[in-house]
Amino acid sequence: MKTKTILSHAGIALAGILGVVSASGAVVWNETTHGDLSDDNLAPTTLSFGIGENRVEGQMGRDDVIFPIDRDLFTVTLSAGQQLTSIRVDSLTGAGGAGSFYAIGPGTQISISNPGAHLSNTLVNQTGEVLDDLINNPYQGGTGISGPLGPGTYTFWLQETSAEIGYSMTYTVVPEPGAIGVVVAGLCGAVAAWRRNRC
Repeated sequence: MKTKTILSHAGIALAGILGVVSASGAVVWNETTHGDLSDDNLAPTTLSFGIGENRVEGQMGRDDVIFPIDRDLFTVTLSAGQQLTSIRVDSLTGAGGAGSFYAIGPGTQISISNPGAHLSNTLVNQTGEVLDDLINNPYQGGTGISGPLGPGTYTFWLQETSAEIGYSMTYTVVPEPGAIGVVVAGLCGAVAAWRRNRC
């Protein structure tokens, strides 16, 4: 009975590390169906990402200089044992000149006046991987990102000032390499103990 309890607890631990598993390309937020993402840097929309691909679809910018800018801001918390390994632009519609501003900041808020306080910033003007640019070619400074984003809370900001832009972006979350190894080792030990008790 004790071994079954150990196996049960190990399974719960594995589920906790992996979090909720997203179906491939699961739409986490679509502004057409879920409503407009926040444009308030002090109160971004809170989203939940699971293991796998998490898609965010929206529209931001402005279609006339007399209208205010529609920023898109959201916050995500990566649980212990999770990491964000890819930020990919799947589609962009509209013409945004040199590119739309994209930033990642630590915590539940982000400065809209001090890009140097962000982790990193870049300009998005085409489809493809964005995390590499944030790591290797930051725009307007930032404290720096050296690789995949690990456990913690992050705020993402996308903005265009010269046009109205539609976009679809995919955020890929995977288990941290060490997290699965620890749980697998624990499960192997529990299975070995269960087998010894049965003999």
